[in-house]
Amino acid sequence: GMSGALRERKKPGQAAPPLTSSNSALNDPDAAEPAPASPSSLCRRGLHFCGGLVVAGALAAAVLWGLAGALDPPPPDALAGYATVVDNRSLPAIEILGHRLHAEVLGDPSAPLVVVLHGGPGDDYRALLPLAPLADTHRIVLYDQRGAGLSQRVKAPAEDLTIDAYIAELDAVVRHYAGSEGRVHLIGHSWGGMLGAAYLGRHPDRVASAILVEPGFLTREASRPFVEAMAAPPPFGLVWRLLWTGFRALHLQLPPDSHARFDWLALTGILGAPKAVFPLRRYFCNEDVATAHLPHWRFGSAASMAIQSYMLPDQSIDAGLDRGIPEFPRPVLLLAGECNTLIGSAHQRQYHLPLFRDAELVVVPRAGHTLIGEDPEATLAAVRAHLARVAGKTRAEGGGDHAK
Repeated sequence: GMSGALRERKKPGQAAPPLTSSNSALNDPDAAEPAPASPSSLCRRGLHFCGGLVVAGALAAAVLWGLAGALDPPPPDALAGYATVVDNRSLPAIEILGHRLHAEVLGDPSAPLVVVLHGGPGDDYRALLPLAPLADTHRIVLYDQRGAGLSQRVKAPAEDLTIDAYIAELDAVVRHYAGSEGRVHLIGHSWGGMLGAAYLGRHPDRVASAILVEPGFLTREASRPFVEAMAAPPPFGLVWRLLWTGFRALHLQLPPDSHARFDWLALTGILGAPKAVFPLRRYFCNEDVATAHLPHWRFGSAASMAIQSYMLPDQSIDAGLDRGIPEFPRPVLLLAGECNTLIGSAHQRQYHLPLFRDAELVVVPRAGHTLIGEDPEATLAAVRAHLARVAGKTRAEGGGDHAK
């Protein structure tokens, strides 16, 4: 009944892998080549040279701006559907902690509650709509996090676009739908899996179970493979793509808000990059983004950059996401795609499966990071089997399904 998905349980008593320090080599100062002269140092040698750089740069920018508008202008409807719930009041929305969030609810109000968390950070829940059939047995909540998707943009990132702020927002969403004591099942994809794991560690009494679909990293050690893969200088093809798309963004007509140009640039510039230079190509089957399921309404560039600011100089990330996770007493399902060679099944097995007290890993064959949309049949089968196991375990322990 799992459509060929591969299932494995965490071994009893299995411990998390020991954390080790980074072994990055230091350059030998005696062997180092002299650094090339920077533009600023050259400017100090002669004002004429510096002025020439400024003029040449301005002329190049003007030429690119004109060419981008004349040869490759954005379509007139490029920002169609970009208005957030602030400007488009016909969109379904809820008010949470002073922010208006794009959200919808599916299923019977009396059914066990499932809260779905999208990835990114900065993405939206459109790619997770293949989970909608779960509404035949559960009440499904889907929402765009603050500053992301079609939710309200945030003006104070230092205060409102932090991991703690997103955890507080999720807690408020849970309370909005489940009341002050009800428990929910969490389904989180990628960054949403990281957010869900952080939440269950800090609010274990509010979570009946969790389904984490390829969370990127929950510990400092788990972050290293991802950060090291992203630390390489971007290829020229990607830099040119972003530069060209940036000048195209200046020609966008009537953006609905001040964030729209950057949101369009981030989504169009990255997802439209050629296969050979796509930065996260290892996420997908045949390292080809064309095999992925990536429908979007809108990307939240400011929210994405704010969360990614947790990068540390020693090429790791430590945001305290694993706090309380080893003590979480209820079931956790880790889902991974067979094709993802960066944060797929091997990564989840090595770094994340041992963290949880009661966890299993299910691998969906012939699917990449967007397995929910690539193979919804296998994904839904795994999710339903997990939810049924949790319900059965709860009944056997003499309690009802508290995920209300």
